[in-house]
Amino acid sequence: MPDWRAYPCFACACAVCCCFAAIGDGQTYSCIVRTSLYESDGIEYVSEFKTAKGKFSHARLPFANFVAYKDNRRVSDISVRELDRLSISAMAIAYYPQRNPPVKGEPASQHGAFCLSLVHIKAFRERDEPEL
Repeated sequence: MPDWRAYPCFACACAVCCCFAAIGDGQTYSCIVRTSLYESDGIEYVSEFKTAKGKFSHARLPFANFVAYKDNRRVSDISVRELDRLSISAMAIAYYPQRNPPVKGEPASQHGAFCLSLVHIKAFRERDEPEL
C-alpha cells in the first residue's frame, strides 16, 4: 500500500471532499473508499449519491460524511475512527440493487441493471471550491 504522506500534493491526502460528475439512470450509487483499516479489519468507508436519469448529476461527498462498513453492514462501534484521508489506498463506485427499489413496469430480471458514465472525479481542499 502506498504511503501518501510522501506525496504532499496527492489530492485525497489534503482534500475535504470528492466530487463526481456523471450521466446516470436515476439510481443510487455508492462511493467506497478503503484504507489500511480494510487490510487489518475489513472496514471500508461508504458515501452514497443519487443520479438523475439521462442528465448530468454532480455529487459532492465530504470525506467527513463517509460511514464505516464491514461485510456490507454499517459499523456501529464508536471505537472505529473517522476516515483517515492519508491512509486511502483504493476508491471505487458501486451499484447495489438492494439499495434501489424495483422500477415499476420493469421485469424483476432487469432489477439490478444500471448505467453510469463518469465524466470526472475530483478532490477539493476547501469546501467552497467551484466544480469546473
